[in-house]
Amino acid sequence: MRKVFLGASTSKAAGGDDAFLARMMQEQEMMKQRLETAMKACQKMESLEEEIQTLKKSQEEAVMEAKNWKREALKSGNKRSRIATSPSAHLKLHTLEVEALKELRLQELNRRREMEQENARLKEELSKREAAKKDTPGSSFRERLDDVDKEERTTHKSCKGKKKAGEIDGNTDVERKVFIRGAKKELRGKKKDAITKICLKEGVKYTTFSETIAEIIAKRVDRAFGKRPAIQEVSNDVVGDPLNEDKEDGRDSATS
Repeated sequence: MRKVFLGASTSKAAGGDDAFLARMMQEQEMMKQRLETAMKACQKMESLEEEIQTLKKSQEEAVMEAKNWKREALKSGNKRSRIATSPSAHLKLHTLEVEALKELRLQELNRRREMEQENARLKEELSKREAAKKDTPGSSFRERLDDVDKEERTTHKSCKGKKKAGEIDGNTDVERKVFIRGAKKELRGKKKDAITKICLKEGVKYTTFSETIAEIIAKRVDRAFGKRPAIQEVSNDVVGDPLNEDKEDGRDSATS
C-alpha cells in the first residue's frame, strides 16, 4: 500500500513540476521584458541628462556673453554706454532663467523617482521568484519522503528498545511471555480505529479484533526476539478467557 501511495504521489508531483516550470518560464520572460524596458528608460535618462548639461552650458555661455556686452557698454567713451539698461529687463530675464532651471530640475526628479519605483518593484519580484524556487513541489515531496523514512527509523529503534528492556538473560520463554503480556495490555485498551491504524503501520491484515491483536503481537515478538513464536501461544495469551473474547467481539461489532 505504501508503494502505491508513493507512486501516485510521484506522478502527481511530476505533473505539478511541469506546471510549475511552465509558470516559471512565463514569469522569466516577463521579467526579461521588464528589464529591457528598464534599460531603455535608463538610456533615455542618460540622454536627457546630456541634454540638460548642454542647455546649462548654453545658458552659461549666454550669461557670459551678456556680461561681456554689458561691460563693453558701460565703458567710458563707448557709444554703447549711452544705452540705458532697464532693471526690470534684468529681473525678467533672471526670473525666466530660474523658472527654466526649476522646470528642468522637476522633470529630472520625476524621472528619477519613476526609475527608483521601477527598480524596487523589480527587486520585489526577483525576491518572490527566489522564494518560489525554495518551495517547489519537488522539495516538498522529498521532505515527505524524509518524514516517512524518519518515522520508519523511529519505529525500528523503539522495537530495539523493547528488545533491550526485555533482555535480562537471553531470549527465554519467560521474557517472551512478559513481552507478550505487556503488548497485550497496551493493545487491548485501544479501539478498532486505533488497531486499524496499527495494522497499516505494522503490515497486518485486519480480520477480527482478537486475531488482529494476536497477529500484531506476533510480529512485534518476532522483531524483538528474532524468532517468531507459535501463533497458538500468542493467540491464547492475548485472548485469555472466553468472557474477554466476547467483550472484544462486542466492541468490534459496536465500533464497526
